[in-house]
Amino acid sequence: RLIIEDVTITRGADIEVAIRFKGGAIEILHVPPPLPYWAARMTEKEVIREIDQLLDSYTPAQIADILNREGKVTGTGLPFTRPIVHRLRMTHKLTSRRTRMLKQGYISARQLGHKLGVFPTTIADWAREGFMPHYTDGKNRLYRVPDMSLIDNLKKRSKQGRSTQFITTLAQRLAEVQYEV
Repeated sequence: RLIIEDVTITRGADIEVAIRFKGGAIEILHVPPPLPYWAARMTEKEVIREIDQLLDSYTPAQIADILNREGKVTGTGLPFTRPIVHRLRMTHKLTSRRTRMLKQGYISARQLGHKLGVFPTTIADWAREGFMPHYTDGKNRLYRVPDMSLIDNLKKRSKQGRSTQFITTLAQRLAEVQYEV
């Protein structure tokens, strides 16, 4: 048996639903209009703020892993991936990880090699061997201007064939670079 006689829906600032029951009683409900398609699929602002904070210390792939571990999902309900984090960064005009690292004083291998008087490949070799502090995001690598502990590490390495003249010259250049910074 039906107890509803009819329903009238009117759209204005909100949606009005008038329900007329058998027997004459009327119930009127006010419902907010549905969100536009694009707004219903937006990632929460809180998640965007978290991505912005995480970009100070993590790569987009690492951020995706962190958000997934926290159980957060995109506006479409999908798990986060590196490309999704990248797209959200671009869409919301968040500063890139690389730009943040440059502001923190990291420089390229070419720049550091020029300051120290060595080839950029030498800088990359030192980084691979653990002598040079660096940040890697995919194939891009940025380096922090090293402190004098680099010279100590290279002195240890000199026993394996590096000339002490080279290390002395490098120590002098490093002192000049630190003075500039």
